[in-house]
Amino acid sequence: RDLPDQITRQCAFFAQARPLSLPMQDGVTWLEKLVANIDPALSEEAAKAKVVEAIDRFITRRIRQASDLIVTDGVRRIHNGDVVLTHGSSRTIARIFQRAWEEGTRFRVVVVESHPHHEGRALLRDLPRTLPVTYCLVGGLSYVMKEVTKVLIGVQTMLSNGYAIARVGTSLVTMAASVDKKPVIVCCESYKFTEHVKIDSFCFNEKGDPRRLLCDAPRRVTDITAALLDPAVAIPPSSASASTTPATP
Repeated sequence: RDLPDQITRQCAFFAQARPLSLPMQDGVTWLEKLVANIDPALSEEAAKAKVVEAIDRFITRRIRQASDLIVTDGVRRIHNGDVVLTHGSSRTIARIFQRAWEEGTRFRVVVVESHPHHEGRALLRDLPRTLPVTYCLVGGLSYVMKEVTKVLIGVQTMLSNGYAIARVGTSLVTMAASVDKKPVIVCCESYKFTEHVKIDSFCFNEKGDPRRLLCDAPRRVTDITAALLDPAVAIPPSSASASTTPATP
């Protein structure tokens, strides 16, 4: 039976192409443990069917259903007259805004953008056209924060010490909200919870294309010596007011 070895090699190949995020690393560990515990007496086809069934159940319960529960809870937290600020782009956050607006709640959204990913533009395309939206760069954060009633953000990972990992600029948003006494609600599925601990903002970053630093510079520019990190920052638990997370099935 070479299934465990095949899975290990495939995961190693993906890791060489691009560093795995912490939830992906935990997912690989879960998959390897699942395969290792399969009864050796099972046929190859039965073993593969059991693995596929377990993966489908994981996706359904830990990702899709968890996202649905977060959306339902997030909609209940938005009220008429709210001004909700978010940073970057999150499919779950976009679904919360869409459903709340469709259910008749009238509120306004503030999308804060940061360089170099500019993911907020993708969020703008996913929002209803009739929903009032204010779009600004992170430099205008302190100005727009005065009228915000709550902050809603998505994160990439929730660490065991209570810190959350998200796109660069998110920590600045949460700290600014904390200074202005605005509630910060973190949306995170349970599969993103990890036992890892991150003590700085650099140890898990990967190198990106330094050309993105030049924005709209001419394409003929070829002599670039700067190294662009694909940044992710740690958000301290003191900056978050609440976390909406479904219980693990």
